[in-house]
Amino acid sequence: MKKHFTAFCTAMIAAAALLAAPTHAEAKGGPFGLGIMLGDPTGLSANYKMSKQNELDFGAAWSFRYDWLYLHVDYHWMFANLGSGAHQFLPYVGVGPAIAVGGKDIYVGGRVPVGISWRPQAAPIDVFLEVVPGLALVPDAGFHLDAAIGVRYYF
Repeated sequence: MKKHFTAFCTAMIAAAALLAAPTHAEAKGGPFGLGIMLGDPTGLSANYKMSKQNELDFGAAWSFRYDWLYLHVDYHWMFANLGSGAHQFLPYVGVGPAIAVGGKDIYVGGRVPVGISWRPQAAPIDVFLEVVPGLALVPDAGFHLDAAIGVRYYF
């Protein structure tokens, strides 16, 4: 497990260095966002905007609570903008599978993220906050609750 954690930390440092590198992107950025999420689990977050209402969200993170590597892919439905002017506040709900690897165990289940994303018009970023109820299905059934706050840069 120590090898997994070392590899995970190395990936986090590399991602932070990439995000800090200067770029010449437009303020709106592109459809792909890459960043970090803090909470449980803590790790990398990626997002692909398919349309104004639909997104794919990816995560590769470490759960310190359960001591496992955690991967997920969610499909998000975005709701109407609650903000005005230079700030968008977009609530969302999603659904997707998750897999977690810890020791010799592999857990498979589903997630239902509920959150809000803040997108300033002046920068190609979003800041998100989400709560994620989930259900582990394999090897045993069980409910869990995750939460994260994060930021992504779009290019």
